[in-house]
Amino acid sequence: MLKDELKRHLRMYADIRNGLAEGVTEIAVCSSGRQKRVGVAPWAYKLKDIISAVISAETEPLAAEMIELCIVRGKSDKAVLSEMPLSESTFYRWKQRFTEKVYELLIQGGEVSRQEILKNSISEN
Repeated sequence: MLKDELKRHLRMYADIRNGLAEGVTEIAVCSSGRQKRVGVAPWAYKLKDIISAVISAETEPLAAEMIELCIVRGKSDKAVLSEMPLSESTFYRWKQRFTEKVYELLIQGGEVSRQEILKNSISEN
């Protein structure tokens, strides 16, 4: 699993979480007004527990609320920014740190191989 694949699953987590609970391998999501079928990676079934753990462990209430709104409920970045007292830079910095934390937990859980980690370019992100 590459980090880009994780980012894609996190963007559509609100759409796929019900399917994850049912154990499906493919789910229909609406993208740009069109419905398309998207494969659900096997490691994605761990996301619910990981996201819940990150929210529970977060000491900054605004960060936990941001994760809940943006990832779990699937609200757009713009909508979350308008609802919360966060600067745009803080929002995107926290969102990036959240993604990194989830990625690290997936590494720790054995879902990311050495080769996949080495594929992530230092100059990207």
